[in-house]
Amino acid sequence: MKIGLETESMHLWFQNQRMDILGFIDFAHELKCDGVMINIIKDFGLDEEWGCLGSDEPSHLQKIKQKLDEYG
Repeated sequence: MKIGLETESMHLWFQNQRMDILGFIDFAHELKCDGVMINIIKDFGLDEEWGCLGSDEPSHLQKIKQKLDEYG
């Protein structure tokens, strides 16, 4: 069985700009999770369109991909 962490579990951190998606991926890795699930919803303090993901800009998505690849 593999265990993942969903961004909703840290929603208050995201909403109050105490965490971003890259920090969340680091946090999940520190907890030894096997993966992450990214919630893309409109909510207070989050990106209007992309929620916890933050953006669909290619450079942003590339940073996310690099970090995920780094952690396997």
